[in-house]
Amino acid sequence: MERRLGYAPHTAMERLRAVWPHTIVVEREPAGGLVDAAADRAHLAGTGDPIEICSAFVEWVDSTCPTRAQRDTLSSALEAVVAEEMTA
Repeated sequence: MERRLGYAPHTAMERLRAVWPHTIVVEREPAGGLVDAAADRAHLAGTGDPIEICSAFVEWVDSTCPTRAQRDTLSSALEAVVAEEMTA
């Protein structure tokens, strides 16, 4: 899961317009095409580790893998939720 883009996807338009000011649209598709929602859910269900799922989300949002501190925070949050569910 060590994929780094070097920029945040949401800044792509600004970066392009800095060089090509008349850019109108940016379209982005993942390599290999789009994955349908059912296949994506099946993949996540097979992962089994909620921290890996959360880490994949952080990578998708930030375009970088979560740091050790971020993973620790995710783990603490997950533990708190599980503990709360056990007492409910």
